[in-house]
Amino acid sequence: MNFFYVMNAKSIKTAFVIVIAAFFTAWFFYMENMVQIPAFSAKDGPKAIYKGEKDLALTFNIGWGDEKAEPILDVLKKEKAGAVTFFLSGSWAERHPDLVSRMVKDGYEIGMLGYEYKDYTDLEDEKIRRDILKAQEAFKKLNVKNIELLRAPTGHFNQRTLKIAERLGYTVVHWSLDTKDWTNPALRSLPRMLQRQRRVISF
Repeated sequence: MNFFYVMNAKSIKTAFVIVIAAFFTAWFFYMENMVQIPAFSAKDGPKAIYKGEKDLALTFNIGWGDEKAEPILDVLKKEKAGAVTFFLSGSWAERHPDLVSRMVKDGYEIGMLGYEYKDYTDLEDEKIRRDILKAQEAFKKLNVKNIELLRAPTGHFNQRTLKIAERLGYTVVHWSLDTKDWTNPALRSLPRMLQRQRRVISF
């Protein structure tokens, strides 16, 4: 069964602390209904998740950088954050096996962010497949098992990506609002955006 973790809405204060500590790497979702909504108009075929229960789900994308992951983990532990998902690129995971091991030990779910940070919509099918499989092999060597969630490295994907992911046993997780959190104005507007948004929010 494919799923993603959520935190109760009462943990929003905790989430804010975490976002401030790592605002440009964090994605968290404010959900309505636990249903898989199609990202495209096609009636049939694989779909991308971008909505869920009316709770808060906290996820982080990490594809590069050497300094932010450990402070994020420290804050999560200090604030006793519940279910969290880290989407990691295979290349980053290979360079930081100790941090990956800590994430698993601390009970967090690992999702896949491909191997290299490339736009899947620009790649041929076979190159997409090879990138996912290369990441899969990297996590296997790190003894990270049962990865079921995949996020397109740049956030760009199409039906080809969804079909390839489905054939390889992955569910694509997306968002419905990009907060452009790497800018300070976006961080300041975070509370207002959360109040009016009832779908998946990307940080």
